[in-house]
Amino acid sequence: MIPSKLIDKAKQFITRDQPFGPTYSERIRDKAVADLLFDRENKLYRALDERPAIILGRRGSGKTAYLDSAYFLSPKDIIIEIRQEKLFERVLIAVERLVRTAVLTESVADVWFTLLMIVALQELVSHEKRLGTRLSVVRDYLAKLGVREGERADDTLWSIVDMLSERLKDKPVGIVAQAIKLIDNVTFDMAIAEATTALRKTGLQCVLLLDSLESYPFDIPNITHAVRGLLKCVGAFNSGDFPFESRFCLPAELYHTFVAISSAPLKDFERSITLHWHPKELLFIAAKRIALYLELYEPATYGTIQNLQPDKKQDALKIFYSIFPEEVQNRLGFDEGCLAYLLRHTQLLPRQLLRLLNSIAAVNRQLDQPFFKVRAEAVVKGVANEEQLIAAEIFSGFAARYHTAQKCCETCVPELPFTFDHGQLHKVFTRYGKKQFEKDDYDEFKRMLIEIGAVGRVIGKTELYVEGQFEYTEPHKLAVSVDDELCLHPIFAGAFSVKNGRQGLSKFTVYPYGANPEINDWRTITHGR
Repeated sequence: MIPSKLIDKAKQFITRDQPFGPTYSERIRDKAVADLLFDRENKLYRALDERPAIILGRRGSGKTAYLDSAYFLSPKDIIIEIRQEKLFERVLIAVERLVRTAVLTESVADVWFTLLMIVALQELVSHEKRLGTRLSVVRDYLAKLGVREGERADDTLWSIVDMLSERLKDKPVGIVAQAIKLIDNVTFDMAIAEATTALRKTGLQCVLLLDSLESYPFDIPNITHAVRGLLKCVGAFNSGDFPFESRFCLPAELYHTFVAISSAPLKDFERSITLHWHPKELLFIAAKRIALYLELYEPATYGTIQNLQPDKKQDALKIFYSIFPEEVQNRLGFDEGCLAYLLRHTQLLPRQLLRLLNSIAAVNRQLDQPFFKVRAEAVVKGVANEEQLIAAEIFSGFAARYHTAQKCCETCVPELPFTFDHGQLHKVFTRYGKKQFEKDDYDEFKRMLIEIGAVGRVIGKTELYVEGQFEYTEPHKLAVSVDDELCLHPIFAGAFSVKNGRQGLSKFTVYPYGANPEINDWRTITHGR
């Protein structure tokens, strides 16, 4: 039951227009409301107990929600946010200029550590009452740096870097680090020692949330040193009994880029988690949102499911099918399970599922049907209405790495059947893709399609489906041999109006591996532990 005091708050997020709630979780900072909307008992949330320094996830995987979990899992900790992506990129550029003469990654990491710790020290000053002491050494150090009390973390970070950029142009990196640390008679180490003692006495942690690097600035030359040092810095932050920790969100779309940049990938990514979702967890999300809406707006119908638990698989299925049809007729004219149809049109990302569900609800309203009686045609049309937008978000996530991906798919995907061999793909590339891809490199073109999840490899067939394996379910690059049969993901096939071959329709459509809630948990979420 929703507590009466939370009903009005819950209705701000679960509305008649968006009955499955918002697709973006930013700024849901009320713990009670967040507990209503999110399942905090799944494998992903449990991984946060390991104090990961890096959270990897694709757009729509919930990186920000997991970053914000710091507010709920440890409500007494001191949380510091650095959110502004454009500002973070400017800082990245400035750090690169400061460390252009650096040879050792450790030296660059030291600069990053010092900058982030200055931001942490500045925030701690505003929490002196909680710490039960006055941070005199910290205050003196910050004052001599020119940091203003009460300044936002983003502003502090930029003002320090801006000041150093002007004063220390073309100086060796060692001088840069030393200049930040040593200010008159007050040293950085003395300030850290005072803050560390205060935190340990109260049992508090100081947590830096870095949610800024959504797109890697490829257009900025020679920025590798700064990124490599940052990875080393955050990778080593959460260790031992040091009462300061960081959580840094990285887009999984650029994971291979960051691994290639890293000076020691095994070490830098040792304390990382990857947000791979199991379809069962997505089912739980859908069931929980259905139950919420019914309780808020359809109490009579809610009474039929109120004793069911949305986080139990069989109960979740009962809740889901209490409003959805058992089967739908897909666009090839063949019947298949409703849940299977939904899940195979996602890349197992919560935002994609919520977009589809809200779209289905909107179509169902247009058919003058109540929320608790979803028609099969509303499911199919609702999914079709969202496919191009979901594909567009996927392209956006990979834009820094593959800026021609959308043009290539628009041109090439309509020329491919659901399943094909390498010869067919190469022919399409030669005729249509080469110009859009802007280079004559078939292997790189194929890698792009595999990496964005448009193309996978066939691993089996059932009476209804061709089962395809796609890279987004893998902890590594998907290996494809020249003998493998390839297939198109349903999102891309639908978004670009693919017809199944040129010889007529077949009932075989693509079912991505990992989309079945009954499947064993295949995921590797935590790394290095």
